[in-house]
Amino acid sequence: IYMMNLKNTNLKSKDAITILSKANESLETLDISENKKLKKEVYELITNKFVSNPYSNLTTLRLSGNLIGDE
Repeated sequence: IYMMNLKNTNLKSKDAITILSKANESLETLDISENKKLKKEVYELITNKFVSNPYSNLTTLRLSGNLIGDE
């Protein structure tokens, strides 16, 4: 999988973590925008697995419309 479009899917953190945990470093585009129920743990997973990982191929990350940092 090179692209994952989860935009505006009403994702909950538990579901997002399950899905993203199964994705591998070949993922190039991730769109989880417009999912207001995501919690801090999802963004930590994305950071650790894709953003900070030197083996990750992620080049596009869309987070707009989310409540990052809000509980």
